[in-house]
Amino acid sequence: MRHELDLGSDALGDLASLIETHFAVDVSLSPLGTGADGLCVRSGSTALILASTDYPDGQLRFTLAHELGHHLLGDPREVIEEDASAMFADKAAEWRANAFAGHLLMPERGVNAALEWLDERPGALTERAVVALMEHFGVSRQALVYQLNLLDLLSFDAGQRLQRDRSVAAMVAAHSDVAPTGAATVTRRVHRAPERLARRAITAAQQQRLGLSVVASLLGRDDDEQLWADMMGPVLPDDTTVTRPVPL
Repeated sequence: MRHELDLGSDALGDLASLIETHFAVDVSLSPLGTGADGLCVRSGSTALILASTDYPDGQLRFTLAHELGHHLLGDPREVIEEDASAMFADKAAEWRANAFAGHLLMPERGVNAALEWLDERPGALTERAVVALMEHFGVSRQALVYQLNLLDLLSFDAGQRLQRDRSVAAMVAAHSDVAPTGAATVTRRVHRAPERLARRAITAAQQQRLGLSVVASLLGRDDDEQLWADMMGPVLPDDTTVTRPVPL
């Protein structure tokens, strides 16, 4: 897939936008608590991936890639709701979705290039290297260890020790020089409506068919005046006569 889409082998940027652009899947992000990481819903030709931003960015990105895997690889379920334990369950459907997510976010060539830059030896990775990889690819520790196991760059036992010995936060704090953003531990609780829905809502508001408050809610904006200016263009001089829609 990376080859077909010409994505190279380095870290991916805005994953939600990439999914919407290339796969005709709507993506919604919202702070929905920690009862579930995310879900994938499909009905006919319509598909939606929803993920909770009450989790750190690294975990959120893997959730998006994992649910995309379920969708693209033909999982027959119309509604798939999962937490971390379900995603890493000992089931063939989850192995497949995790393998897809791992290779999409952390392709072998990209991981090897990063390790070479870090001057690390496969099979004997240091904790610092693991933190650097989490930061570079924007993934959780659990997802990274899973992928390193698949690539035979880290043994299963070493991966288990790595996850058992100390917390992710402690690891990142100990190696902050290679993790300036702390993506593996930072929780941003962002709101993101599907781009297609937001775009149609803005058009409807500009055509006076929808209130500005609806658009503000979709975009997670509370700066009504600036949002109005962004949508409707610059404010004209007071002596200019113009008809404008009135925000509700």
